[in-house]
Amino acid sequence: MIKSLNKSNEKFRQHARARDRLIEEFHRVMKPKSVFNLDSHRLTEDNIISTVTGHSLFKISKKLKKTLAFERIYSEVNEID
Repeated sequence: MIKSLNKSNEKFRQHARARDRLIEEFHRVMKPKSVFNLDSHRLTEDNIISTVTGHSLFKISKKLKKTLAFERIYSEVNEID
């Protein structure tokens, strides 16, 4: 039982790290003021918003019928190039 929980926890951490890297990579390759749309049938709207905006790299720009639009935030602090 404990091994199973440890495996589950590790998979969750791996998933969270992969999600964070994906958001950071989106930010890296998008031009300032760029927008991307996101829809997920697995996550709630609030969960999507907090996940994407939690790094202060994107802000929600509009809510569409089934999709959320996020705008890339530009600041010299989070620019690598």
